[in-house]
Amino acid sequence: MLVFVSADDEWIYAPAAVVSDPMKISRSRGAVLYFLRIRTDLPPLPLTEAERALTDLGHPGSRLRTDHYVRSPSLRTALLTSCATATPFG
Repeated sequence: MLVFVSADDEWIYAPAAVVSDPMKISRSRGAVLYFLRIRTDLPPLPLTEAERALTDLGHPGSRLRTDHYVRSPSLRTALLTSCATATPFG
């Protein structure tokens, strides 16, 4: 799962989920590609709202403003849930 945050740390976009196995890219010395599924029907949310929703779900240290791997299955679920159910400006 990939989570996209705007460069100015104002908006979080719906997560993208990997939907394929790795596929080798010819003549690339071992590079692979993946297909992603992105929910284009969900508008971006204010980042502060997403952080508040994750805190309410029991994840106060979500670190959405830094690049890192999200290894926790419960945090992944919370990210998917908060982005899919929250409404912008509400």
